[in-house]
Amino acid sequence: MAITNNVGSLKIQITNNNFFPVEGASVYISPTGMPDSTSEEFITDENGIVIEELPAPDVAYSLEPGENQPYSEYNVLVNAPGYNERFISGVQIFSGENGIQNIELTPSDGSDTNPTVLDAHTLWEQYPPKIAEDMIK
Repeated sequence: MAITNNVGSLKIQITNNNFFPVEGASVYISPTGMPDSTSEEFITDENGIVIEELPAPDVAYSLEPGENQPYSEYNVLVNAPGYNERFISGVQIFSGENGIQNIELTPSDGSDTNPTVLDAHTLWEQYPPKIAEDMIK
C-alpha cells in the first residue's frame, strides 16, 4: 500500500482472548473530538485485519517541536457477534507511516466494557529546557 503525503495507514488486527483472529468483525473509525462525524464500517478479513489510509497532518509537524500536533487521533469501535464491544480512543496516525493497533475481544458476558483511552504523545508542543550537566554534577 503506497503512502502519500498527509496520509498514514492504520492496520487494525482483531483477535479473541486466545489470540485467534476474529473474521467478520465490524470496525468503525472516526476522528477523535468529532462526536457527530459518521464513520464508515470496515469488516475484518480471515486474518482479523483491516487496513485503511487516513488523513494525517503534514510530516513537517513531526520534525521539530511546535504548536501543531504532528499526528491525527482516531476512535476505533469494534463489534463482533459473541464478543463484548471494544472502544479505543486516541489511536495516533502520522503522515507517511504505518500504524498498528492490536485489539483483543473478550467473549460476550453481558457486562459493559470500559473504553480504552490512549494518552497523547508527550513530545509535541514545547520541550522542557535542557538542564546543564554542570548543575547535575
